[in-house]
Amino acid sequence: MNTVTTPIGRIGGGLAKRAAEVSQPVSEGALAWGISIDRLLEDEWISAALKQRGVGEATLSCGKRHALSRGYRVDDNTLGKILAKLGLISASLWADLLAERIGCPRLRRKDLQLANEPLIASLTPAWCLASGVLPLGHSNAIHVAVTDPSSSLVRELTLRLEKLGVQMAGIGIATRAELEAAMREQAHVKSALADQNGRKLIDGILAEAIREGASDVHIVPTEHAVEVRYRVDGRLWPQHVFEGGRRDELIANAKIAGQLDIGRRNEPLDGANRFVCDGRSFKLRFSSMPTQFGENVVVRLLDQEATAMPFSELGLGEIDARALLEVSALPQGLVFLVGPTGCGKSTTLAAIIGQLDGSTYSIRTLENPIEYRLANAVQSEITGDLSFADGLRALLRQDPDYLLIGETRDLETAEIAIEAGLTGHTCFSTVHAADALGGITRLLDLGVSVGPLVAASHVFIAQRLVRRLCLRCARPAESLHPLLKAHLDRTGSACSVREPVGCEYCRDGYKGRVGLYEIRWMRDFEEIIQARGLASSRECRKHAHAIGLSTMFDDGLEKVCSGMTSIEEVLAQVSAPQI
Repeated sequence: MNTVTTPIGRIGGGLAKRAAEVSQPVSEGALAWGISIDRLLEDEWISAALKQRGVGEATLSCGKRHALSRGYRVDDNTLGKILAKLGLISASLWADLLAERIGCPRLRRKDLQLANEPLIASLTPAWCLASGVLPLGHSNAIHVAVTDPSSSLVRELTLRLEKLGVQMAGIGIATRAELEAAMREQAHVKSALADQNGRKLIDGILAEAIREGASDVHIVPTEHAVEVRYRVDGRLWPQHVFEGGRRDELIANAKIAGQLDIGRRNEPLDGANRFVCDGRSFKLRFSSMPTQFGENVVVRLLDQEATAMPFSELGLGEIDARALLEVSALPQGLVFLVGPTGCGKSTTLAAIIGQLDGSTYSIRTLENPIEYRLANAVQSEITGDLSFADGLRALLRQDPDYLLIGETRDLETAEIAIEAGLTGHTCFSTVHAADALGGITRLLDLGVSVGPLVAASHVFIAQRLVRRLCLRCARPAESLHPLLKAHLDRTGSACSVREPVGCEYCRDGYKGRVGLYEIRWMRDFEEIIQARGLASSRECRKHAHAIGLSTMFDDGLEKVCSGMTSIEEVLAQVSAPQI
């Protein structure tokens, strides 16, 4: 490793706070300084620095407990990130401490003069913001503002710059809010759609979102601008920023596209429309909500030609997949998918239904909305004043063999579904709860009687979605997370752990999603539930642990070991179970 002296001076046209020469250890090749930064941040330094700034021991202890609960080794870098994320210290203070420790400039908003437009465009503003990096200056040897100098994405930026023939001369520390403000305010990173007006602008945004694979478009008013963000693979990405003077125009035209009343600005509104892009038909569901800076509009993009995912691609283990297919073919009973909104329950149900024989049996669905076309089923959508309970009553008069009920959200729907499961129908439905056993508790909390629920239910399946590592750029991980080491010691699983990199094909090292599953068969818990009712939750969890049932967290660790996703993705969705 060589040591070079990098003159910081003026960075990106703004006077850096540390206008001095800073010695930084750099090795041959890209981003050699990253290793030294990691080592610097491993030393115990933040506690003393924070105490000097009036942060108490209780705050530090809270951050340490949170880190340990997530399975992280508590070095000062991790602790500082967690304290800032929890709001226990400000992002600005954490940036000040990082800059002081590493010996690089602490960049403020006025220092952030972005690099030339072609360079930003080639990296994409969305990738820069999501990665927490921002090229500065107008030469072939630029500086970079970063939020986390130890991030692998910063190293990826160096590789990208090298491919463009640009050298990175040094780094400075800024907060994410400061990076976002710089991107928002500087004209040369204006949206590619900036010259469009009215309905053409909205149509352009929708078409671009569809081509990017987005599930939702968010139009977010801020104090000085209006931002457009796309949700891709479950994550929101900043895509366009328009000046504040266009805020009313953009929001009004979005409401017109959704057939919403533009005169009603102080109340939530819902609407729908259809849109055709590249020969594909989409149903759009619009929602507007008043905020302090104007109306926030969200558009859900539903591909009318989307078909169910093949069952084999869900990510279920071989034993669980076989057992689930067997129980789905039984002549009666209930199968529940459990989880929050957006966790993939409908996708899993559609894949299960897609395995059934629609030529021999009557398969009916009641959904809100219809998300996938099922060739073997007759699908109905909840519209107007029709409730799930009323729709279910009507469906039961049509002699179905299999029923898919989009959501069990009230006692009436739950009781009708249970009755159907007890009288010769196989029903599939969803429940909003944190885990599989929580689904049982949720139904009991609605007022469902214990006896019929136990008699009718076969299985409760909880799930979450994590992003898949990009097949084109993921690389072997340099080290193993402590939770993975413990898992491997306990299970002896094969290990091919990989980590995200980022390439032209993906945004930040991930492409697509896969499910994490937790399956609980009613037969394993019926005695406890019948004896304890609503009070059975804790005992059921202890019993599940005692008989060795795996959790969503365990499934996530297995998928990390197989190289399918990363430990960071798993920890972002599920926590280690507390028994």
